[in-house]
Amino acid sequence: MNDTLMNAMNELQGRISASSILDIFVAIIIAFGMSLIVALVYMLENKEQKYESNFVQSLVLMGVIVTAVIKVVGYNLAGAFGLVGAVSIIRFRTRLSSTKDTAYMFLSIAIGLACGLHQYSIGIVITLVTSLILILFWKTKFGEPKNQVSVRYLSVKVNDLLNSKKAIEKILLETTERWSITSVHALDAKQAILDYTIQLNGITTPEELLQILLERSAGQFSVLRFDISKS
Repeated sequence: MNDTLMNAMNELQGRISASSILDIFVAIIIAFGMSLIVALVYMLENKEQKYESNFVQSLVLMGVIVTAVIKVVGYNLAGAFGLVGAVSIIRFRTRLSSTKDTAYMFLSIAIGLACGLHQYSIGIVITLVTSLILILFWKTKFGEPKNQVSVRYLSVKVNDLLNSKKAIEKILLETTERWSITSVHALDAKQAILDYTIQLNGITTPEELLQILLERSAGQFSVLRFDISKS
């Protein structure tokens, strides 16, 4: 009797394991497909600008990883607290250059959550509807004033924060109407990444400004991102 019961339990456990593996595989594949759509929409919207390939890849990976995390934690409360503790000791260094990039990242996370919880229909609807909205905003320039002044984004890595910052801002004073520093991301005691929003003065072209920055860098800084063309 005991042997029969043990064999039945082992057979049931084997079936559950196989079913669980298939379920996880399906969830991850669906999350990958939907996250890939989000990444493609992001690339389409930003095709006229320079975007980081790492961020595009992160959009795809985030959906897959969140799905996997939800599968690992499941309904285990102890596992959930353990996950929070593990994440809290990780120092994230990802810099999102705009609030819309943050929205894209949250969309990818939402897809991962939906797939991890087997809410595939919700995930598909979120992906399709949000992607259509993003494309609509991009095509119609929704929310942009008719007489909008073109604002460009400049991201620079400096080797000596104090001196390099002065050199960059001297150039900006000469070539822009106005500028502002939006963030300073320290890498070590001297090195940092500076993010600026700038408005050109109507005399200096974007290409000329980039050329001036490259010519005067003198090893003090390097340009990581600058919006040359604006649609």
